[in-house]
Amino acid sequence: MQMLYQSTSRSVPEYRQFDSYALAFRWGWWYVIGYCHTRHELRTFRLDRIQELTILQQTFQPPADFNARAFMENATLSQPKVRAKLKFTRTAAHAARLNRLFWSEFAEQADGSLLVTFSAPDLTWAARTILAYGPVVEVLDPPELRELVHAWAQAIVNLNGHKQIMNT
Repeated sequence: MQMLYQSTSRSVPEYRQFDSYALAFRWGWWYVIGYCHTRHELRTFRLDRIQELTILQQTFQPPADFNARAFMENATLSQPKVRAKLKFTRTAAHAARLNRLFWSEFAEQADGSLLVTFSAPDLTWAARTILAYGPVVEVLDPPELRELVHAWAQAIVNLNGHKQIMNT
């Protein structure tokens, strides 16, 4: 296939020729795994970042020894990981329950709140995930993630012309 792909490392999308071997679900996103003719190696591409897709006439056979599960496990081992621990308020616990497969740990609390953990490749990814839930989730750990979420929340407040938020 040929695709127009928008990576986070580039400001403009680029065309790639790609032999797709498998689909995989990781960190809340679907990925296609296969051979990238541009980079001359096995790569993963997030499906939601593919802007155009053309099926080409060429055919291929995936390598006989290709194992999608093993590839994804090995690929994520080399990436730095952030393990985030969050607390959802009682009134928002349903939102976390709807995404139960995303959490590596999931613990109902007596007060109705919910403690969850998840892994992300980096602090930025983790902060984006957390901010998507809005003011119903508290970052318990790690401290540097809590600080990043606070800094981003302050930047949002500043951008929208409001006063400083309180440090907690």
